[in-house]
Amino acid sequence: MARALDGSHGELDGFLLAPILSEDEWEDDIPEPRSGHDHDTRGRRLVDPERQVVDMPSSRWKTANDLENLTARQRRALRIEFRLRMVHLDEILYLIRQGLVDQAHTYRSEIRSSAAHPSYLKDKKARSKARTQGKEVRVLAQIYAVSRERTMAVCPADELELLAKRYKVLTGDDIRCDTATYAPTSSDRFELPWIWKMNRRADETDDEYLSKCESRLYLYLGIEEMVERSIVFRTRWIEAKSTLQRCKEEIIILEAEMIRCILGCRYRAATWGSRASCARDLSPGHQAFAQKRRYVWKDLGARAVEIFAQFGVGLP
Repeated sequence: MARALDGSHGELDGFLLAPILSEDEWEDDIPEPRSGHDHDTRGRRLVDPERQVVDMPSSRWKTANDLENLTARQRRALRIEFRLRMVHLDEILYLIRQGLVDQAHTYRSEIRSSAAHPSYLKDKKARSKARTQGKEVRVLAQIYAVSRERTMAVCPADELELLAKRYKVLTGDDIRCDTATYAPTSSDRFELPWIWKMNRRADETDDEYLSKCESRLYLYLGIEEMVERSIVFRTRWIEAKSTLQRCKEEIIILEAEMIRCILGCRYRAATWGSRASCARDLSPGHQAFAQKRRYVWKDLGARAVEIFAQFGVGLP
């Protein structure tokens, strides 16, 4: 690449990350100058790493006239950059999918769990974690937008349409994640964004693609689809883990209701027993009725203990 880019590069084409969602951290305005020491020991001005311009073919040759007058070595440099950017796009999309899976797990497991058992500190920590994960996904999406634009610039003309079809424009709805976005049991129809269906056949539905995940080769790259399969299996595993966690919560609630039922029967029996023994002015008929109600509740409590013990529930 260095041999192909011989000579001075002059003024290179730089960029800033453009916002995708309203809560994005990056803006199109001019960044504030560095405070304190903004030069290194040799007197060179320091530049933030995310704003450092790299000498690449797409930074030098941007117009159609530039592309027509390239030498064979320079065209080879363009092809090398094109292949590198293809790999970079797939890597960014993989990180975005992984970040969405982590964020969905945080929403469905930790935030929903804190809602079932209210705790201010636990809920605050879970939501702070989800915001951090969302920030990482948004920055990756902004990097993908810039990388996609540069890839389209160095793409051969005969492959431009196919490239645009595979690597679509990433919108805010594609990376949005909350407690209901990736919930297949929600009232709305569950439909995956396009980033999850890049290798799906045209005649294949979402469920078929998620269940089969046939091993195919990546377009242009020759890499087997094991990365895509691991993401899908991880998503299914997280859904199963969330379901298991929900079942455990239901078991805890059910055991508490069983204990409450037994204690309620015992309380009723003790109440009627105290009424029969403490009231001096009761007639023998009223005392007999109170004793009858006492033994009715006592028998109900014993019957509840006998039934609930069959399920292995630890009861008082």
